[in-house]
Amino acid sequence: MPELLIKYTNPKVKEALIDFSKYLDFTIEKQKVKKVVKLTKQKDDTVIEQIEKGLREALLIRKGKMKGMTVKELLNEK
Repeated sequence: MPELLIKYTNPKVKEALIDFSKYLDFTIEKQKVKKVVKLTKQKDDTVIEQIEKGLREALLIRKGKMKGMTVKELLNEK
């Protein structure tokens, strides 16, 4: 049987579809909601650590204690 997925934000659309289903002989099934993934503490710490590392490197480059990368080096970095 063919399926049609309709996404809507207005609750009146749902009511209209239910009314149509009575007259046009089709069924409406509720779509299963996908599980939402939240960042864990471990992932948050990793991101924060990477940001702090980048800021420390920028400070060292600014003070002349570390050589900065050219754009070409940055683009060719793997």
